[in-house]
Parts: sequence; structure tokens; C-alpha cells
Amino acid sequence: MVEQDLFKDRFRIWIMSYIIKEYKSSYELSRVRFSMKRTLNTAQLPRILIAIVFFFNVQCALVFIINPTSYAPAFELQGVAGAAMVRGMGILFLMWNVPYFVALLDPLKHRTALIEAVIMQAIGLLGETLLLITLPQGHLPLRSTALRFIVFDGSGLIFLTIAYIYTQLLRRLRI
Repeated sequence: MVEQDLFKDRFRIWIMSYIIKEYKSSYELSRVRFSMKRTLNTAQLPRILIAIVFFFNVQCALVFIINPTSYAPAFELQGVAGAAMVRGMGILFLMWNVPYFVALLDPLKHRTALIEAVIMQAIGLLGETLLLITLPQGHLPLRSTALRFIVFDGSGLIFLTIAYIYTQLLRRLRI
């Protein structure tokens, strides 16, 4: 009888310690999850990354629109035709930034706009790379301009991809 009571007591102690251990670990897990949710509860990082890309895209567009004659030689263009062409590129840059702006408003809600921005940035990077590869030798201003746009769009693509991945993480955590 004493052995049986001893066995029951040990069993109860083992069960209680197991429950306490499990409760503690689930409590710690919920604290970690809550901490992650609180940290990730905001779409500020994606907004910041999208805002950086949007800012530089719009800045480039406005500079091309306001002062096209300064940038026409970089495209081996000159005169009225060169200024009109660069100004037209600036207008196109502004048009192309509409999805960036929509994604900037709320990257979680406007997921499609963010995906469009990522795809547009990738197309820009690919197109400019193909442009650089196909340029004949001897066009240093065009090569330099293409390289600047490759770096510009490549960094933009990295930022937007990080923003997209982060928003997907937020969606999965259902914050």
C-alpha cells in the first residue's frame, strides 16, 4: 500500500512537472509570437522601402520633365527633339509610378499593386541590361546612362522584393 501511494505521488509529481513545463514553454512561445507580431504588426518596413524607390523614380521623372536639356546628351540627343524625348521619358516615368504610389498607401491591402511594381521594376532591369548588351562600341554616354539605370532599377527591385516578402510574412502571421 505504501509503495502504491509512493508510485501515485511520483506519478502526480511527474504529471504536474510535465504540465508546468508545457505551460511554461507554450507561454514563452506565445510571448515570442506576440513579440514578433508586435514587431511585425506594422507595414512600416515595406512602406519605407517602397517610398525610397518611389521617391527616386519620381525625382528622376521630375528632373527629366523640368530640365530635359541637361539630360539629353546622356542619351546622345540634342536640341528641341532631344529635350522633347527626355521630357517624354519623364512623363512616362510618372505614369509608371502609379502602382508604386498605390502600394505605398497600404502594401498589405494593395498587394496587387506591389506585385505590379516588382514586375515593372524587373522588366526595367531586364530591358536596360539588354539595351546595354546590344549597344555597339563607341557610345560611352549611352553605356554610362544604361549602367546608371541598371544600378537604379536593380536596387529598386531588391527593395521592392524585400517589401513584398515582408508583406507576405505579415499576411501569413495574419497580423
